[in-house]
Amino acid sequence: MEYLLSFGIFATGAIIGSFLNVLIHRLPLKQSILFPASHCPECQKPILFRDNIPIISYIILGGHCRNCRADIPYRYFIVEVVSATIWTILFLKFGFGTDFIFYALLSSILIVCSYTDLNHYRILNSVVITGFIIALFMILFLNSDHFAVSVYGMLTGALIMGFWAIVGRLLFKKTALGAGDIKLTALIGFFTDPQTITVIIFLTFFLASIIGIIQGIRLKTIKDRRIPLAPFISVATLVMIFLGNKLILAYLEIFK
Repeated sequence: MEYLLSFGIFATGAIIGSFLNVLIHRLPLKQSILFPASHCPECQKPILFRDNIPIISYIILGGHCRNCRADIPYRYFIVEVVSATIWTILFLKFGFGTDFIFYALLSSILIVCSYTDLNHYRILNSVVITGFIIALFMILFLNSDHFAVSVYGMLTGALIMGFWAIVGRLLFKKTALGAGDIKLTALIGFFTDPQTITVIIFLTFFLASIIGIIQGIRLKTIKDRRIPLAPFISVATLVMIFLGNKLILAYLEIFK
């Protein structure tokens, strides 16, 4: 029975991933996410149902449009697989309950924000604000006792990132952290708690620093290099969701 449930969750996560691809593509372009229906951006022909099955259709079509043979960006496949995999792992860890619903929603938001930041250097207000609204209703109706903790987590995330944004501006004489990074961190804090968001921020900067150093060595310069932070925030958040208390205890030991 558990295998069937896991498969159902995987399939649902893949379907959600397909919808996330729509958001990633259309929202930055300020296009409707409902109309027109799915179509090839090259030949403009509608995508048939058989060619719109998450993960499977991409493999069958070999990453090409059936009509014009234009390349389908591999992002579509990656997002569907990542979404399905994360949803399945969350289900195996938490079961089908409040925690699963919370973190499945949060992971979907993180996927969208990561890709829009990678592709456009933007974390969209529409995505973050929608996340806040949905999270607020979920907390009030599913776990109202967590509301105060959520508010403290949100404020903690916003204040820490806001502080480092000011420090970065003073040190580098330019914007080091965007407003979108601060808003996204505040949203994650709203989903979690002050301790968790603090560790997430620490881990975010740690991961970003490693990649920044590697890029600097490879390119022999770090001047004017802009690193989208949302993917690192997302990875750090997922690490905390899956490892949780172990990282918090390790973090507290460092600063004991």
